[in-house]
Amino acid sequence: IEHVWDELDRCVHCRNPLPRNFNELWATLQEEWYGLKDDFIAKLYHSLPDRVQALREA
Repeated sequence: IEHVWDELDRCVHCRNPLPRNFNELWATLQEEWYGLKDDFIAKLYHSLPDRVQALREA
């Protein structure tokens, strides 16, 4: 989840102009959410077993 929020944050901050209020921010986040690349999500998904294993070993 943190990686997705970080990516969304980067995308929002690259916008010109930046959102000026809550409604604009919400609309921007929705646009960026639906614009996330499939390979980005797939990479996170495929890294999940390694992350779970690291938690078990911690």
